[in-house]
Amino acid sequence: SISFPVRLPSGNGSREEEEDREPSNANNNANNNNDGQRVAENSNGDSNSNSSANGTAQSSSTDNRNTAIEPTPRQNSSANPPSTNPQAIRNIPGIPVGASANEVNSRLGAATEVSTGPRNTRVESYAWDRRVDLAYVYDQSTNRVQKSSARFSKSVDSLIMRIALNGMMGNQLTPEIEAGLEEVRQGQASQYNFAVGTVQGSIERDGDRLHVQVWSANP
Repeated sequence: SISFPVRLPSGNGSREEEEDREPSNANNNANNNNDGQRVAENSNGDSNSNSSANGTAQSSSTDNRNTAIEPTPRQNSSANPPSTNPQAIRNIPGIPVGASANEVNSRLGAATEVSTGPRNTRVESYAWDRRVDLAYVYDQSTNRVQKSSARFSKSVDSLIMRIALNGMMGNQLTPEIEAGLEEVRQGQASQYNFAVGTVQGSIERDGDRLHVQVWSANP
């Protein structure tokens, strides 16, 4: 029989083909690695961007909570005291017996009304306000106050009355006289008379007003 020679691939040829395939595989692996890195970087970048955006949103939400508008506090209606509050009433000067006409004028100004009184006296009256009327009887020979009087409406606070009465008495007001003033003011008595030190006086109801008078105990 006739036999034909068969050429078998040499060992070198196999190695060359393997060497040719190995760089190709290495390149493919490198490309795959690069693509994986880019995907990972893009993924990380997107994740960081999302985290940053979420952080910004959270910060904005926190800022919005921190900058919430506080409700306007209510105005306390007691900020405007009633007319009977001692601090809201115009101070009533208590002119004492013996004060000169110049002293009275310097504190009160010109009288609203001036009239002639009995036994060489004159009367000067002041409409202090709608709740208080003041009047002073002067000795014409000395031009000094003989009698000091005030008419208070019911709306005037008792403390204001006491302060004015103490001034009219030359700071000689006693607890007993204070109690008498309050009795007449509350309607428990129609009149209360007193005498202390150098003065004497009376507290009595006069219609819807309280009439207080102080005069010298030694005329």
